Amino acid sequence: MNDTSHKKLPDSTNYIKPIVEALRSLNGVAKAAAVKQWIADNMASQHQVIPDTILASGAQKFSNDIQWARMYLVNADVLEPMAVAGYGNWKLTPKGWEIELDTAGVQTIYKTTAQKSTTPNTDNQDAPPEEALQGELIGTQSWESLLKKILITMPDKGFERLCAFIMTKNGLQATKVTGQTGDGGIDGEGMLAFDDLSLIKTPVAWQCKRFEENKVSSSQIRDFRGAVDGRAKYGLIFTTSSFTPSAEMEARRPGATPIELVGLERFIELMKKNAIGVKPDNQNIQSLEVDQAFFAEYLHPTGGASENFKLTSQ
Repeated sequence: MNDTSHKKLPDSTNYIKPIVEALRSLNGVAKAAAVKQWIADNMASQHQVIPDTILASGAQKFSNDIQWARMYLVNADVLEPMAVAGYGNWKLTPKGWEIELDTAGVQTIYKTTAQKSTTPNTDNQDAPPEEALQGELIGTQSWESLLKKILITMPDKGFERLCAFIMTKNGLQATKVTGQTGDGGIDGEGMLAFDDLSLIKTPVAWQCKRFEENKVSSSQIRDFRGAVDGRAKYGLIFTTSSFTPSAEMEARRPGATPIELVGLERFIELMKKNAIGVKPDNQNIQSLEVDQAFFAEYLHPTGGASENFKLTSQ
């Protein structure tokens, strides 16, 4: 057992209380991105500087520390595991609604991780991936995890075509994939009708960033907005990763062209809601499974069907 009573706690423990406060204000359950944004907004409202330190791995320390804090809370039974909360959700347990979050309470939560023999983090160590924190059973894999694997291993061009498909499914007309040199970072565009007769339309443009770990930054939001201005009224950025807090703030900056942000968790939720690439599980109609045949053309760089596209859950 590791004795932490006389040791300086890592920076990540500073986010134990904010995570719980965020979830309490969000009715007890929210996506990870929403929790992180709540914390960032709360810090900004109190004129606290959001750390912009980047670790050697390329991860943003701010988000990495929050991930570590979440692990402590799961280990201490303050947050639910994935089996209860659902993929990508952070959810308070009954204990989470009642627990005291004073200095002693935070230290006790951190000690629980050490007592469970989980390696405590240093201030520069990457947090475990989300799936590891949420405790999937060995030898099993949820449909959400398999879908995530497909999306982050998909060729860039395939991801661009998938995003265009989703935009068309959402009612966009004259949808086309651009993604060519000279397009200023615009990977797709189309026209969105505001009336039933499609007499009134507005141009929409989007960008696709298929990242596995890197987060989309505020400078990338500004660069994309520069490409959109004068070409479209609305912009979107799709990514298989997520966005830094400063990027979230930049996207909704008052007076600027609005940029809608769709990170991995939201992307998966959109596919689930619209039955895109997922279908009822033949073995359990109450659950879902990935429709792997759907992804054949997207997993092939040129858009043709691939004989080797299948990803198993083993």
